[in-house]
Amino acid sequence: RVLRSAVAELPGCTRTRSFSILDEEGADGAMRAVLARLVKEGRLAKDECDAADMRAQLSFAKNAMKCSAGASPKQLHAALVRAGYRRRWSKTLSARGALVNPADPAAPTPLDWFEHIAGAYEDELRSQDAFDFDDLLGHAVWALRGAPHGEAARPSAALHRFRARFRHVLVDEFQDTNVAQYEFLRLLALPLPELMGPSVSMLGDDPLAQ
Repeated sequence: RVLRSAVAELPGCTRTRSFSILDEEGADGAMRAVLARLVKEGRLAKDECDAADMRAQLSFAKNAMKCSAGASPKQLHAALVRAGYRRRWSKTLSARGALVNPADPAAPTPLDWFEHIAGAYEDELRSQDAFDFDDLLGHAVWALRGAPHGEAARPSAALHRFRARFRHVLVDEFQDTNVAQYEFLRLLALPLPELMGPSVSMLGDDPLAQ
Protein backbone atom coordinates (compact mmCIF):
# COMPACT_ATOMS: atom_id res chain seq x y z
CA ARG A 1 0.00 0.00 0.00
CA VAL A 2 2.84 2.39 0.80
CA LEU A 3 4.45 1.78 -2.56
CA ARG A 4 1.30 1.75 -4.69
CA SER A 5 0.27 5.12 -3.30
CA ALA A 6 3.71 6.64 -3.92
CA VAL A 7 5.22 4.87 -6.93
CA ALA A 8 4.35 7.76 -9.25
CA GLU A 9 6.39 10.03 -6.95
CA LEU A 10 9.60 8.02 -7.48
CA PRO A 11 11.47 9.42 -10.50
CA GLY A 12 13.26 6.71 -12.43
CA CYS A 13 11.33 3.86 -10.81
CA THR A 14 9.57 3.14 -14.15
CA ARG A 15 6.78 1.09 -12.57
CA THR A 16 3.09 1.91 -12.71
CA ARG A 17 0.59 1.82 -9.85
CA SER A 18 -0.69 -1.47 -11.26
CA PHE A 19 2.70 -3.17 -10.83
CA SER A 20 2.72 -6.87 -10.03
CA ILE A 21 4.47 -8.52 -7.10
CA LEU A 22 6.52 -11.62 -7.85
CA ASP A 23 6.52 -14.41 -5.29
CA GLU A 24 9.59 -16.59 -4.83
CA GLU A 25 8.64 -18.83 -7.74
CA GLY A 26 7.99 -15.86 -10.02
CA ALA A 27 11.25 -14.16 -9.07
CA ASP A 28 13.21 -17.36 -9.67
CA GLY A 29 11.48 -17.64 -13.04
CA ALA A 30 12.57 -14.10 -13.93
CA MET A 31 16.14 -14.96 -12.98
CA ARG A 32 16.04 -18.15 -15.05
CA ALA A 33 14.89 -16.10 -18.03
CA VAL A 34 17.83 -13.73 -17.53
CA LEU A 35 20.36 -16.56 -17.30
CA ALA A 36 18.89 -18.35 -20.32
CA ARG A 37 19.13 -15.17 -22.37
CA LEU A 38 22.77 -14.66 -21.38
CA VAL A 39 23.57 -18.26 -22.31
CA LYS A 40 21.82 -17.87 -25.67
CA GLU A 41 23.85 -14.73 -26.35
CA GLY A 42 27.04 -16.63 -25.53
CA ARG A 43 27.81 -14.42 -22.56
CA LEU A 44 27.43 -17.12 -19.91
CA ALA A 45 28.27 -20.83 -19.86
CA LYS A 46 25.27 -23.13 -19.70
CA ASP A 47 24.16 -24.60 -16.34
CA GLU A 48 26.90 -22.84 -14.35
CA CYS A 49 24.72 -20.34 -12.51
CA ASP A 50 21.79 -21.44 -10.36
CA ALA A 51 18.84 -19.03 -10.45
CA ALA A 52 17.80 -19.58 -6.83
CA ASP A 53 21.37 -19.20 -5.57
CA MET A 54 21.91 -16.03 -7.56
CA ARG A 55 18.66 -14.56 -6.28
CA ALA A 56 19.57 -15.49 -2.70
CA GLN A 57 22.75 -13.47 -2.99
CA LEU A 58 20.94 -10.49 -4.49
CA SER A 59 18.40 -10.71 -1.68
CA PHE A 60 21.12 -10.82 0.95
CA ALA A 61 22.80 -7.75 -0.55
CA LYS A 62 19.59 -5.73 -0.76
CA ASN A 63 18.53 -6.57 2.78
CA ALA A 64 21.94 -5.51 4.08
CA MET A 65 21.35 -1.97 2.76
CA LYS A 66 19.18 0.73 4.30
CA CYS A 67 17.77 1.54 0.86
CA SER A 68 18.63 -0.73 -2.06
CA ALA A 69 16.35 1.09 -4.50
CA GLY A 70 18.50 2.89 -7.03
CA ALA A 71 21.67 1.03 -6.01
CA SER A 72 23.94 0.08 -8.90
CA PRO A 73 25.04 -3.54 -9.43
CA LYS A 74 28.51 -2.52 -8.19
CA GLN A 75 27.00 -1.09 -4.99
CA LEU A 76 24.98 -4.26 -4.49
CA HIS A 77 28.13 -6.34 -4.82
CA ALA A 78 29.92 -4.11 -2.30
CA ALA A 79 27.05 -4.61 0.16
CA LEU A 80 27.27 -8.37 -0.37
CA VAL A 81 30.99 -8.39 0.43
CA ARG A 82 30.60 -6.06 3.44
CA ALA A 83 27.95 -8.35 4.87
CA GLY A 84 30.32 -11.31 4.53
CA TYR A 85 28.13 -13.35 2.19
CA ARG A 86 30.40 -14.88 -0.42
CA ARG A 87 29.07 -18.40 -0.17
CA ARG A 88 30.12 -20.37 -3.25
CA TRP A 89 29.68 -17.64 -5.85
CA SER A 90 33.34 -16.97 -6.61
CA LYS A 91 34.26 -20.65 -6.37
CA THR A 92 31.41 -21.58 -8.68
CA LEU A 93 32.44 -19.13 -11.34
CA SER A 94 36.19 -19.60 -11.20
CA ALA A 95 36.75 -23.25 -10.22
CA ARG A 96 33.88 -24.72 -12.26
CA GLY A 97 34.73 -22.79 -15.40
CA ALA A 98 31.62 -20.65 -15.73
CA LEU A 99 33.51 -18.11 -17.78
CA VAL A 100 32.92 -18.73 -21.46
CA ASN A 101 36.62 -18.25 -22.19
CA PRO A 102 38.51 -18.27 -18.85
CA ALA A 103 41.88 -18.21 -20.64
CA ASP A 104 41.02 -14.85 -22.15
CA PRO A 105 42.52 -12.09 -19.98
CA ALA A 106 39.65 -9.86 -21.03
CA ALA A 107 37.06 -12.41 -19.91
CA PRO A 108 34.67 -11.35 -17.13
CA THR A 109 35.62 -12.05 -13.53
CA PRO A 110 33.18 -13.35 -10.88
CA LEU A 111 32.65 -9.72 -9.85
CA ASP A 112 31.70 -8.82 -13.41
CA TRP A 113 29.25 -11.71 -13.60
CA PHE A 114 27.48 -10.75 -10.37
CA GLU A 115 27.11 -7.15 -11.46
CA HIS A 116 26.06 -8.03 -15.00
CA ILE A 117 23.42 -10.53 -13.88
CA ALA A 118 22.14 -8.16 -11.17
CA GLY A 119 21.68 -5.43 -13.76
CA ALA A 120 19.99 -7.77 -16.24
CA TYR A 121 17.62 -9.01 -13.51
CA GLU A 122 16.57 -5.45 -12.69
CA ASP A 123 15.93 -4.82 -16.40
CA GLU A 124 13.79 -7.97 -16.52
CA LEU A 125 11.63 -6.81 -13.59
CA ARG A 126 11.22 -3.38 -15.16
CA SER A 127 10.06 -4.99 -18.41
CA GLN A 128 7.43 -6.94 -16.44
CA ASP A 129 6.32 -3.85 -14.44
CA ALA A 130 7.05 -5.95 -11.36
CA PHE A 131 8.82 -6.00 -8.01
CA ASP A 132 10.11 -8.98 -6.08
CA PHE A 133 9.75 -8.95 -2.28
CA ASP A 134 13.15 -7.35 -1.67
CA ASP A 135 12.55 -4.56 -4.17
CA LEU A 136 9.09 -4.01 -2.73
CA LEU A 137 10.72 -3.18 0.61
CA GLY A 138 13.61 -1.22 -0.88
CA HIS A 139 11.31 1.00 -2.93
CA ALA A 140 8.94 1.49 0.01
CA VAL A 141 11.94 2.81 1.96
CA TRP A 142 12.70 5.10 -0.99
CA ALA A 143 9.10 6.37 -0.86
CA LEU A 144 9.40 7.24 2.84
CA ARG A 145 12.90 8.71 2.82
CA GLY A 146 12.24 10.75 -0.31
CA ALA A 147 15.43 9.68 -2.08
CA PRO A 148 16.93 6.51 -3.57
CA HIS A 149 20.22 4.93 -2.55
CA GLY A 150 23.15 7.35 -2.57
CA GLU A 151 21.09 10.52 -2.12
CA ALA A 152 20.41 12.46 1.07
CA ALA A 153 17.09 11.58 2.71
CA ARG A 154 14.38 14.21 2.88
CA PRO A 155 10.91 13.80 4.44
CA SER A 156 8.51 12.89 1.65
CA ALA A 157 4.80 13.40 1.12
CA ALA A 158 4.37 9.64 1.50
CA LEU A 159 6.13 9.73 4.87
CA HIS A 160 3.78 12.44 6.12
CA ARG A 161 0.73 10.54 4.87
CA PHE A 162 1.62 7.28 6.55
CA ARG A 163 2.95 8.87 9.73
CA ALA A 164 -0.42 10.55 10.19
CA ARG A 165 -2.21 7.27 9.49
CA PHE A 166 -0.41 4.93 11.88
CA ARG A 167 -0.39 5.90 15.55
CA HIS A 168 0.82 2.58 16.94
CA VAL A 169 3.33 0.15 15.43
CA LEU A 170 3.90 -3.39 16.70
CA VAL A 171 6.93 -5.38 15.51
CA ASP A 172 6.94 -9.10 16.25
CA GLU A 173 10.09 -11.27 16.07
CA PHE A 174 12.22 -8.12 16.22
CA GLN A 175 15.40 -10.19 16.44
CA ASP A 176 14.84 -11.22 12.80
CA THR A 177 14.63 -7.65 11.50
CA ASN A 178 17.14 -6.94 8.74
CA VAL A 179 18.75 -3.60 7.89
CA ALA A 180 16.15 -2.63 5.28
CA GLN A 181 13.22 -3.51 7.54
CA TYR A 182 14.74 -1.57 10.42
CA GLU A 183 15.19 1.49 8.18
CA PHE A 184 11.53 1.30 7.14
CA LEU A 185 10.49 1.14 10.80
CA ARG A 186 12.88 3.94 11.78
CA LEU A 187 11.47 6.26 9.13
CA LEU A 188 7.92 5.47 10.11
CA ALA A 189 8.61 6.17 13.79
CA LEU A 190 11.04 9.10 13.58
CA PRO A 191 9.40 12.30 14.94
CA LEU A 192 8.98 15.17 12.53
CA PRO A 193 8.80 18.81 13.68
CA GLU A 194 5.09 19.04 12.95
CA LEU A 195 4.14 15.42 13.61
CA MET A 196 4.99 13.18 16.52
CA GLY A 197 6.03 9.66 15.70
CA PRO A 198 3.81 6.69 16.54
CA SER A 199 4.35 4.60 19.61
CA VAL A 200 6.46 1.56 18.74
CA SER A 201 6.35 -1.77 20.56
CA MET A 202 8.79 -4.55 19.74
CA LEU A 203 8.65 -8.20 20.71
CA GLY A 204 11.80 -10.26 20.51
CA ASP A 205 13.31 -13.49 21.76
CA ASP A 206 16.72 -13.14 23.41
CA PRO A 207 17.83 -16.77 22.84
CA LEU A 208 16.94 -16.55 19.13
CA ALA A 209 18.87 -13.30 18.81
CA GLN A 210 22.15 -14.90 19.91
